[in-house]
Amino acid sequence: MGGSAFLTEFGGCEGSSSCDDQLESGMYHADIFLQSWTFWGNSYSSMDLIKRLSRAYARAIAGVPISMTYYPNKRIFNLHYYANKTINEPTEIYVPFLHYPQANYTIIVNQHLKWKVDPTDANTILVEPSEYFMNSSLEIVVGTVEIF
Repeated sequence: MGGSAFLTEFGGCEGSSSCDDQLESGMYHADIFLQSWTFWGNSYSSMDLIKRLSRAYARAIAGVPISMTYYPNKRIFNLHYYANKTINEPTEIYVPFLHYPQANYTIIVNQHLKWKVDPTDANTILVEPSEYFMNSSLEIVVGTVEIF
């Protein structure tokens, strides 16, 4: 049948160091398991909380994900996936303005990929197969993206 999972109702304990630890742990482990999530609590009242909840992430992957991590204290995002050049849509990575104002970031991709900023959304990076990959006999390779 198929379906998906969604982590709900974590958080909601603003204002304590144990809450901070819970929040960081929840988002870190959600990354490890490539898990979607939503925060439970009053996030609109605190810009600090909004900034903590705002993260770079891949919202569409042109292939099969291997790993995705975001380290907020260092502003480092990593994505590894089996890139498939037969997929005609790009990988889309959301880059939050709160962490990367005025496109203040560096992007590194491996030789199999190329990237550009989405012309319709400055907070979205589009990653596509490179000419090297398209001209190779390989159909699927490991693609890597790092944003910092």
